[in-house]
Amino acid sequence: MRALQVEAFGDPKALRVSDLPERSPGGGEIKLRMGGVGIGFFDGLLVKGEYQIKPPLPFVPGSSIAGVVEEVGDGVTHLKVGDHVAGFALLGGLAEKITLNALSCFAIPKDIPLVDAANFFVAYATGVYGLRDCGHLQPGETVLVLGGSGTTGSTAIEISRAMGARGIAAASTEAKRQRCRAAGAGAGVDSSSDNRRNEVKAVMGRGVNVVYDPVGGYYTEQALRLMAPGGRHLIVGFVTGIAKIPS
Repeated sequence: MRALQVEAFGDPKALRVSDLPERSPGGGEIKLRMGGVGIGFFDGLLVKGEYQIKPPLPFVPGSSIAGVVEEVGDGVTHLKVGDHVAGFALLGGLAEKITLNALSCFAIPKDIPLVDAANFFVAYATGVYGLRDCGHLQPGETVLVLGGSGTTGSTAIEISRAMGARGIAAASTEAKRQRCRAAGAGAGVDSSSDNRRNEVKAVMGRGVNVVYDPVGGYYTEQALRLMAPGGRHLIVGFVTGIAKIPS
């Protein structure tokens, strides 16, 4: 089977197509014919060797996946051949097929496009857990989404809208802000502008109820200053570094 393989840590452009052997599933495992892979900032860090874990070389990246079950190993009862599934693999997704623990996957309706389902575990599940379970977002509240045009941000916008909240997206270009509006953001602000705090205040008035923050760094402190009384700040990632909050 064909797969994109990392032979040395570095630029993702250095990934090479390799011909690798398939592996039959053992006990508790399944083999999938891949239908989609969600690619995020996490995967880029793995490829560059900058994540907190470094997989042994060579390896096939790709963690958030969706596909069709081709084989089922002994002891697997919740999935069968032909099922469409979404799952989390950590590694191995950027290949034509993958064999992994069946408990890492669950069946999905066949009318859900596999390319869309591939983003479920990393982007959508993170957003639902963060906004619903950690942020306790309520209908009618407001959410400021930093890095709104990326996968993490755009899915947070979609989830916020589905929960009855109003999303404000921070993004650095008008083209990115347009993508945020297409995802359901009620407004967009220029994250590269020195006037972004006033832009948010002009839209929201007394402040935002929830901040969804996959960016970190300087932007975290700025967002904290824009929160309404009782606001909740969700730290999702540190793309620009760990924030330093003044005491």
